[in-house]
Amino acid sequence: MALQPEISVCIFSYNFGNYLEQAIESVIAQKLSVPFEIVIGDDKSTDESPAIIARYQQRFPDLIRVNINEENIGGTANWLQTMST
Repeated sequence: MALQPEISVCIFSYNFGNYLEQAIESVIAQKLSVPFEIVIGDDKSTDESPAIIARYQQRFPDLIRVNINEENIGGTANWLQTMST
């Protein structure tokens, strides 16, 4: 059984493919003494972002939670939706 995360790191994405792997890897590289999770909210990206997110979620299913919007809802709405995931 996975431990309940004490820290949630949120990454908000819209066509962030050029930087997404670096952002995810930088969080994974952190050395923390408490359990954490990564929550990624993607706002219907049209670049490679969804594929990158899926690849990382598959590699780290207990670490990464994902919310991928079926429609582009805008930055603020994506932020609010991701924060409530």
